[in-house]
Amino acid sequence: MWDPTRRSAHREDALVKELEERVNDHNALWYNKKSPPSDRVAAREFMTRAVWRKKGDGFIFVTSPDEKKRGPEELCAGLGLRSRFPSAMNIKRKSDKETAIEYVVHADTGGRSYLSKELGLVTEIEEYFQSLRGLDQWGAGDGRAVGEILCIETMSEKHHRRNGEIRQSARIRELVSRYKGLRDITRKYEFWQPMLVRVVENKLRTPGDVKSKLCGLSERDGRTIGGGLSSALYVNLTAETGVDEWISKYRALRELDKEEAWFRPMMNVVAERLLGEVSWGLKMRVTIGAGLSVLDLATDVFVIWSYIRKEDTQHYGWILFAMIMGSILLQLLMSFAQHRKKKRDLARELLIVIVGMKPVTDCYNVVSGKKMEQHHVLDPKTELVGKRRGTSLATDADENLPSPLSRPTFTTPLSLSPLFTPLSPCSSMCMAHMCACDGCSHMCIVSHEVF
Repeated sequence: MWDPTRRSAHREDALVKELEERVNDHNALWYNKKSPPSDRVAAREFMTRAVWRKKGDGFIFVTSPDEKKRGPEELCAGLGLRSRFPSAMNIKRKSDKETAIEYVVHADTGGRSYLSKELGLVTEIEEYFQSLRGLDQWGAGDGRAVGEILCIETMSEKHHRRNGEIRQSARIRELVSRYKGLRDITRKYEFWQPMLVRVVENKLRTPGDVKSKLCGLSERDGRTIGGGLSSALYVNLTAETGVDEWISKYRALRELDKEEAWFRPMMNVVAERLLGEVSWGLKMRVTIGAGLSVLDLATDVFVIWSYIRKEDTQHYGWILFAMIMGSILLQLLMSFAQHRKKKRDLARELLIVIVGMKPVTDCYNVVSGKKMEQHHVLDPKTELVGKRRGTSLATDADENLPSPLSRPTFTTPLSLSPLFTPLSPCSSMCMAHMCACDGCSHMCIVSHEVF
């Protein structure tokens, strides 16, 4: 068992750390007293029994609180608030090169003073062992782990101006020096470090064109390619689609994606974190989506009224009304299945569907990176695609309806059709996403009134 009193385990907030009882090498009782983060908070003391046990190919390390009291001399020296910190760590071997760690903690410290540090223990362990893995050991999991690390601020960023460099450059320089895998990549690819700096800088730039092969890229090419990711994220709905467009644009990245299994997972994680830090793309997509959704509702009402006001076209109006009600009913059913376990969320989602703003909220959930909650049936992206496809099926027949007005008609492209024709929720979402989907292809040629 490790020794908590060793010098490498010393912490600034540790006032006392002593061994109370040692049963054997796998069972010991420790007393620990920590200073408070401020003078207004009492010191915390812990009496904890630690047990280390081998289980199969791995180990289990368990700490549990002990009610043993210290002697009167220690109590007179200064009272501390007795805290409990039971925890369990399960270390399992996955392969010769991979180990999984499960860590569970149930803290009762009389506050949140020390909880955040303990919750970060697994992250510290992961970062330490990740820094030791070379490029030849990297896989998709390593790419995702390093992608998270690339988006975390480092200590060197606080002093970046001393070296005359930007914050992101100082961060990447420090991470390359700490992580063996990143050093291997930098030695293998000259363009890698400049490209990463431009990627994490995340400033909108006009994407440059680089047609060189992977083996012929220079540092300048790396900066050009790295600056193109932000513009790809700006015009796409999700991080994955933005990264896919970015990789498809440059020949060298397509080659790198085929050679290295970790590259795309790393970039997907980085792109997702970058989208969460900025709001320009989110504001644009949600604003356009909200405007088109309102326009969609207004045109639906106008066309239905135009049909119903004339006796010879009333039945067409009721058909269109029934199709729109079917679309809304389908959205209500999907919202009920998604949020039925939480009544408050369910009521809010049903109201959003009724007022016609559901496409906007679905778009917002996806572009803001909202995660799937435990009670959900579908993740936000699947929910958006499912409702878009379902509502398009419910409203596909509207293209066969005649014009509600009596003058001659002609065909017009999609760019003009929203001014005269009712838009389905599917078509409005497609325009909000700046793309055309096959589910809305019936909107490309429609009949309209000539005014």
